[in-house]
Amino acid sequence: QEGWTLKFDCLCGGKLWSDLEIGLIGRHNVLNAAAVLGLASQLGVEEETLRRGFKTFRGVKRRIEKKGEK
Repeated sequence: QEGWTLKFDCLCGGKLWSDLEIGLIGRHNVLNAAAVLGLASQLGVEEETLRRGFKTFRGVKRRIEKKGEK
């Protein structure tokens, strides 16, 4: 984790996907991204499209939405 970004590797369909980056924090978000990777790769989504989507997705604004500073 670096700031609000996580990088991880994932073995999916016999292929090692290295340095995947998501703009979210938390183990649960990595697991969600791994599930998306598995489905999208089976549907034929191109690797660059997946990587770009992961990198730019900011999630839903709820729990970690910044409301102000003290």
